[in-house]
Amino acid sequence: MDKQALKKLSQNRTVPIYDCDYHQFDEHLEFYTALGFELIYYQKAPYRYASVFKDQLNN
Repeated sequence: MDKQALKKLSQNRTVPIYDCDYHQFDEHLEFYTALGFELIYYQKAPYRYASVFKDQLNN
């Protein structure tokens, strides 16, 4: 990957960090999908983890 592509990929990136409140985890995901983010990865065990993505070029 060249330097320009890496720079474009890393701009406008948001990484939300939440506490480990498992009761609200799915509510956070619902919030982001309502904003137009796409759920890329979801894991329930051994711990909850999810990844979302929003393509800024097409939205």
